[in-house]
Amino acid sequence: MGEVIYSYGVERFGVRSKNPRTQKEPSAQRKSRRQQEIERLVKERRRLRKQWKKATEVERKGLEALQGDIKQCLATLRRAECLRKHHKKKERTRTAFYKDPYKFVKSLFVKEKTGTLKVPVRELEEHLRKTYSDNQRHVSATIPDDMPPIQPPEHQMDTRPLTWSESPTCAQIWFSGPTPAVFIVELTVPWEDAIDVAYERKKLRYANLAAEAEERGWDVKLRPVEVGCRGFVASSTTRLLKEVGIRGQAQQNAIKELATVAERSSHWLWLKRKETVWGCQMTI
Repeated sequence: MGEVIYSYGVERFGVRSKNPRTQKEPSAQRKSRRQQEIERLVKERRRLRKQWKKATEVERKGLEALQGDIKQCLATLRRAECLRKHHKKKERTRTAFYKDPYKFVKSLFVKEKTGTLKVPVRELEEHLRKTYSDNQRHVSATIPDDMPPIQPPEHQMDTRPLTWSESPTCAQIWFSGPTPAVFIVELTVPWEDAIDVAYERKKLRYANLAAEAEERGWDVKLRPVEVGCRGFVASSTTRLLKEVGIRGQAQQNAIKELATVAERSSHWLWLKRKETVWGCQMTI
């Protein structure tokens, strides 16, 4: 049906040809003078290598001197070209970050994989059991005879849960005056998309401490607060400010200050992330 309509339209109205002037052909990237010089020196070096194979002992000394000069020039030009490409790459990365920080951060992570699992559940469980299970896990391990005796530890590790006086890791602890109540505020800047997962993780971190305080008669409120990168303020911040009693214009000013501080901090971290002092250093 479509072919019939098209042929009828061609017979009645004709075909409009495209203007060749408006058609833009994809132009090849023009090479710089340095790149052209590098290509010329590479061809010259290949030509000298072929001549060197056919030359006599006397001629080879002169050809080796020419090859040394070409090698030195190539090293200088390639070093300059690598620096230029490195600066261009940094400029493109900086532009992409300021253009869309969320898209830039997302590109750093591994892309999500999708698919359909066609294996039966019973077969999958059997495979996992055979691959990652140890049949001797319930057998008590014995120390071999050739192994020297293990010395007792010099310092005993304290594995008991944190007490009230041993919790300096909280971001803020707010005490109320007239009533025995306390707010435990954990301020984080999560880089992951799942802020709800970060909320639960931070809440479980001080669950034992909050339970111990409640046993002593305190009214404990544990509030993890998330302020995302580039100043994104989660709803937990608004809930915390309302419970504390900050409302109206004061609440808007507090949220604005939190967003500004988070934006500046994340921007500073992105600028510092590639410095060597922030990386992992191996010492021998």
